[in-house]
Amino acid sequence: MLLQNFRRRSNAIFYPLEMPLRYKMENQTTGHGLTTELNGEVVRFKCDHHLPAGQNVQLIVTWPISLSDGTPLNLWINGSVIGTYLCEIEVGVGRYEFRTRRIIQTERSHQLEPTISR
Repeated sequence: MLLQNFRRRSNAIFYPLEMPLRYKMENQTTGHGLTTELNGEVVRFKCDHHLPAGQNVQLIVTWPISLSDGTPLNLWINGSVIGTYLCEIEVGVGRYEFRTRRIIQTERSHQLEPTISR
């Protein structure tokens, strides 16, 4: 499918948001990318590999807004590749959910100060 058809496919409003993402194909291929725009039905992103149309894919998007307590979020999307042009990919959203993102701390931050008792 040609990239020009991406714009013609839907008259829906797209939100131009650039967010890092990870993807995992049904054949276990994994990679990274960057969203270019999205709405509730379609996610468009750039990545470093060609992804074949018709394949199921799971996207994990690093969401830019945290919860009120500062907990970071990821947007998990299950869908299928509905259009590609080189490394520009269009995914039809089957289902999505927000999940809290694990915070990885360094080993040093887990160590406690020694307590001296006299």
